[in-house]
Amino acid sequence: MEIDFIRHGQTLFNLMDKMQGWSDAPLTDEGIQVLKKTGYYLRNTHYDALYSSDLKRAIDTAQIIKDENRVSDLDIHINKNFREISFGSLEGLNSTEL
Repeated sequence: MEIDFIRHGQTLFNLMDKMQGWSDAPLTDEGIQVLKKTGYYLRNTHYDALYSSDLKRAIDTAQIIKDENRVSDLDIHINKNFREISFGSLEGLNSTEL
């Protein structure tokens, strides 16, 4: 079995250097463009399944990869158990301050 893990694209919080575990900052234009390029490179890779956390940035990432893929016609399986770690009250704080 081969598994590809693809991290979500750049988000607004990444750009602002903020902690974002369960905070759901949107993808930036740059993040979207890099994901489209990643999807392009994976366009001929056959997948048996696609999985994503329930966070919008992860779902958007999976959808962009799926849209670029020419050999797999799959639904995205969404599961909250794939979420990143929660930083609780630290979410949204500047990471250099922590």
